[in-house]
Amino acid sequence: MRAVRILREGTVTDAMHPSFYFAYGSNMNQARLRERLARCKEQLLSRHCATLDDYRLAFDKVSSQHDGVGFANIAPATGGRVEGTLNAMSARALQALDAIELVPHHYHRVEVVVRDTVTGALTPAFTYVANPGMVRPNLKPTTEYIGHLLAAADLLPGGYLDELRAVQCCP
Repeated sequence: MRAVRILREGTVTDAMHPSFYFAYGSNMNQARLRERLARCKEQLLSRHCATLDDYRLAFDKVSSQHDGVGFANIAPATGGRVEGTLNAMSARALQALDAIELVPHHYHRVEVVVRDTVTGALTPAFTYVANPGMVRPNLKPTTEYIGHLLAAADLLPGGYLDELRAVQCCP
């Protein structure tokens, strides 16, 4: 199992080099991520598929607006895998995402190592893990939310898309 390190709030990488952000939830939707960054006058530099090994995807991050609704989170799971998008962006864009993801109240930004599915290279990247105080059992995502994950169909493997389509959603 890979260890993650919770970064001190406000930690950024060198401004001269792009930061890599591994998205596994609604930010896999390229249009959504671009729009969110544009509101902060930032942009997405590139995007491609990557895999985070020894983790599983969970929908156990509670919505602050709707009871019973869960958003994406990742949890350690030996032998598991989470498919997602590896997004290059500036350090300022990553800081903007911290605000969007409500760091540190809802999520923590952590450093992980993902595998580029095209080259096989291991790449250090940042991602978000739900604050333990925001994790609840028996939550379900909405159909609309799953649609954001399925919007990465241009990059994700067909089998993983089938797994996402099979997720039980709220009515």
